[in-house]
Amino acid sequence: MKILNFVWFQTIWWLVILFRNDAVLPVVGLIFLWVVFSPKRVPDIKLMAVVLILGTVTDALLTLFGIFIFDETNALVSLWPIPIWLSLLWAAFA
Repeated sequence: MKILNFVWFQTIWWLVILFRNDAVLPVVGLIFLWVVFSPKRVPDIKLMAVVLILGTVTDALLTLFGIFIFDETNALVSLWPIPIWLSLLWAAFA
């Protein structure tokens, strides 16, 4: 299971690094597949949600203070404080 987790996360990481917003749908699909096949579905969902929120808030604050600067606009959700791909990366990191 650990090897599968490693390959799954590395796939998501490379997708978002190489394709950014163009990788959102495949990454959402990979996260969905993880949840579907996870033997610990509810704890995984809770952990992903908490890490997604904490990571997004942290990165949004870093962006607000000018430490992170993103040249891209977020075409998917204009009110989201950071690129969606970065929030999804936090969820996958969990």
